[in-house]
Amino acid sequence: MKFFIATYGCQMNKYDSNVIRDYMGMRDHTESYTIDDADIIFVNGCSVREHAEKRAIGFVNSMKSQIKKNARIYIIGCLATALKEYPKHINGLIGTTHYDRISDIINMNGFVDMRDTEGEGNYTNARIRNNVSLFISIMKGCNNFCSYCIVPYLRGKEISFSPDSIFKQIESSINTKTGEILLLGQNVNSYNYRGKRFPELLIEIANIFKNYRIRFLTSHPKDFNELLIRIIADKENIMNSVHLPFQSGSDKILKMMHRGYLQTDYLKKINMLKQIIKDVAITTDVMTGFPFETEHDFNETMKVILEVRFDDAFMYKFSKRNYSLAGFMNDADENIKLRRLKHLIKIQNSIKIEKMATLKGKTVKVLIERKSKKSENDCIGRDEGDRMIVIKGLFDIGTVIKAEVIEIKGNTPIAIKKEE
Repeated sequence: MKFFIATYGCQMNKYDSNVIRDYMGMRDHTESYTIDDADIIFVNGCSVREHAEKRAIGFVNSMKSQIKKNARIYIIGCLATALKEYPKHINGLIGTTHYDRISDIINMNGFVDMRDTEGEGNYTNARIRNNVSLFISIMKGCNNFCSYCIVPYLRGKEISFSPDSIFKQIESSINTKTGEILLLGQNVNSYNYRGKRFPELLIEIANIFKNYRIRFLTSHPKDFNELLIRIIADKENIMNSVHLPFQSGSDKILKMMHRGYLQTDYLKKINMLKQIIKDVAITTDVMTGFPFETEHDFNETMKVILEVRFDDAFMYKFSKRNYSLAGFMNDADENIKLRRLKHLIKIQNSIKIEKMATLKGKTVKVLIERKSKKSENDCIGRDEGDRMIVIKGLFDIGTVIKAEVIEIKGNTPIAIKKEE
């Protein structure tokens, strides 16, 4: 049978889609790249935020008239687990812990509902397709239960995978274009396999795969520590980019969110990062309009934005999610949430532009990802700080080029290869 996968969401969703590709391929199913030619259609969606959920459901509804007769549609992933109501023309809902049985599940008669999160969700025996960035899940689930978040309900409790199985998955998945390895977890800092914690695992991966860039997502501030920072600083192939969500600068809101740290705790770790790691690039997630957020609370968030001066930020307004504690709280006024979000975006974008301008004249190492869509004679890549760079000239995908930034167009640095 031919199958088609539509993926909506984060890097973890992309990893899961690649897992399904491998398991389907093991059973001699072939992938189709158009829905009208597919016998099986998987819609792998994220339900952590309302916008992502709506996009995926919109796609499911829009395809009804485009698919061929007797084709089957399955909603999978976080989205499947979260849905209370779902389109009536689908054939099943498959949660994140059943992908290793996916080929058997699609052969079951009748409507399939497999959304429990009790399984291990360990797919380290799968070979992960990749172009330049190889996504590798080192654990599944989350135990934090932040009051606004439904991930623990969608992906279950934390389970860390064995180092040996992680190493084997990386080895089997690397190809000639692979340039970086991105380690994934809802909170990688919580990794703990029989006493081996994330810093130890990170060192081993950096040593074994020393010819590849190493990155990781996502860190939780309460577990982020000096040992991990020093490892990033000491290992040349671990990139100097850190994503550290702070969500709110208000101690009151942070307590209501059950985040486990206060503003001063977060800023201490940011200062430590800047002191220990040369040219560290720091990105974050930040929310506006959490229930009971006042102007004072929002100003505390802006205080963090202005003090840290993040290289980039994912900014969004609070939306109620099923199962989460905050979903039962009185929601803030939508106009107030939107006004605060717009102000936040405006200030953060101005900071990003200012920080990008400082790259002019600097030498960066660019990992080539693809040819530019705008110019057939240019390439697109990312530097050590995970910033997108346009580099003049054509280079092999997956190679690292030392380049000098010669100008900034909008938010995009333009660079030329620097001769040795």
